[in-house]
Amino acid sequence: MRCFGHTIQLCIKPCLKIPAIAKLTSRARKLVGHFKHSTTITAEMRKRQKLLGLRPNELIQGVVTRWNSTQLMLERLCEQRRVITDVMLDTTVTKKSDTHMLLKDHEWDYLLEISAVLKQMSHVTTYMCLKKDVSASVMLPIVHGLLKNT
Repeated sequence: MRCFGHTIQLCIKPCLKIPAIAKLTSRARKLVGHFKHSTTITAEMRKRQKLLGLRPNELIQGVVTRWNSTQLMLERLCEQRRVITDVMLDTTVTKKSDTHMLLKDHEWDYLLEISAVLKQMSHVTTYMCLKKDVSASVMLPIVHGLLKNT
């Protein structure tokens, strides 16, 4: 029954190619890239994480070909939203020409939703891959739960 985890992966890839989702995840990747390529902005992010009492987690760069890395990237972005927004709006750290990369409120909301759905899929895929033999008595509740929750 290993094919069930693979089937989930085959279902997720086309969903991430939906134009609105692809555009939003692309914007998220660019925002992460902006932080990853600037030591100044990364240092400012760490400083603000400490001030706000947040975990000093780095942003994760998602890879287009691995949907679970996209999920991790979105989850981390949403976790660090306040710090990212503060840094991007601070003109002493961020160039005015780069502020267009900051996501709008509704985009953050969509990222949170996409991340939550992908996280559920990731949990199911991980569970299914860990099990040698998955019976229908296990698969049916999982599929039902996915359909109900997503």
